[in-house]
Amino acid sequence: MREGYGSIYPSIYRRWCSMTRLTDFERSSRHRRIGPTSVGLRFDAHARSYQVALKHSRADGEDEDEVEEDKRPILWKAMKKIVIQPEEKRVQAYTQRLSYGPLSLQGIGEYDGETNEWGIRWQLQTFHKEKKRLRSAPLELNDRVTGCLRWDVKSDAPEAEGKYTSAERFSFDVDVGSYHVHVPRLELKVDL
Repeated sequence: MREGYGSIYPSIYRRWCSMTRLTDFERSSRHRRIGPTSVGLRFDAHARSYQVALKHSRADGEDEDEVEEDKRPILWKAMKKIVIQPEEKRVQAYTQRLSYGPLSLQGIGEYDGETNEWGIRWQLQTFHKEKKRLRSAPLELNDRVTGCLRWDVKSDAPEAEGKYTSAERFSFDVDVGSYHVHVPRLELKVDL
């Protein structure tokens, strides 16, 4: 057991172990709904760590688009989720995504209690959704010979991420994305 693991949060650890009957190499999670908030607790016995996540929970059968903004608590109008990692003394707060056309922007606030440092991250993503399915294109070579090309495309959209911390450090990263074309099958049909 890691130093301080059972001593800092002994009641949470004992209660968690009694609820899940963990062995040394299990990962387990529990979710509870408290009013409009969903509380999730994930425990990784192998890594000896756990985290608590708070999210806005919808009523059963309710779609995210059907939720009226006025009925949501004020905290969940701006925030998507809050993740707390007690062992690492770290808190992360994720904002709701703001979308405009093909662009999506999300902000993430971070606080590290061990180094007493805070930071703000942002993620800018583009959305080009490609469903993975086999596509085909028939080719007519002449009266008796036809062919068909079958392919699939896997795409990763471009995205950018930046960070500013309390130590006045700024970082920026851009991923240009990629397209991968896979041709698993060529067909040729000859009429005699």
